[in-house]
Amino acid sequence: MKNRDQGTLAALQTQLREQSKAEFDRQFAEMNARTVAQMKAHDRALQTGLVAQLGQVPGPGGGAAHSVSLPSDMRARLEALHKKYQDDFNKDAGKTVADFQKTRNDLTERFRRLEGIDAGAQDGTTRQLDALQKQRGDLYNEMVDQINREVRIIAEKRGVNVVFSNIIAPAGGVDLTEDAEKDIESLHE
Repeated sequence: MKNRDQGTLAALQTQLREQSKAEFDRQFAEMNARTVAQMKAHDRALQTGLVAQLGQVPGPGGGAAHSVSLPSDMRARLEALHKKYQDDFNKDAGKTVADFQKTRNDLTERFRRLEGIDAGAQDGTTRQLDALQKQRGDLYNEMVDQINREVRIIAEKRGVNVVFSNIIAPAGGVDLTEDAEKDIESLHE
């Protein structure tokens, strides 16, 4: 039973680890995708901001920049847009980090609970195993005592004064095994 229970527990632990790892990998991939998207948005916003501050636009194919004169209201709108993108990026990055921390804390708590459950199950299994071993020992001792009583009764009936157990009788000795087996079997019929 202990081996079966330990096998079941090991299978459950493996399954839980695989599920947790899959969930962690999924959430990591989602957070990574959000972070990449936010970084791209941030880069676009940064480029827009720089254009607004410098008043220059990159040339075709990334060539030399040429100067652009922007009206002050357009420059103000671009700066406001840059600030909005920067604020949105910071807010999204903070949310992503907070989500990651929450997920990590949740997984850590789940593993702690599983360790507690595992320890409790092992303690229970150990107690059950100890109880079964004690029962087995008690039953074995009862059987040995019963056999010894039956052998003594048979020996007295035959007038045998000395009874040896677990040895080969010397020449002229009497083997009481077969008679003891019959008497014990008749008790259980």
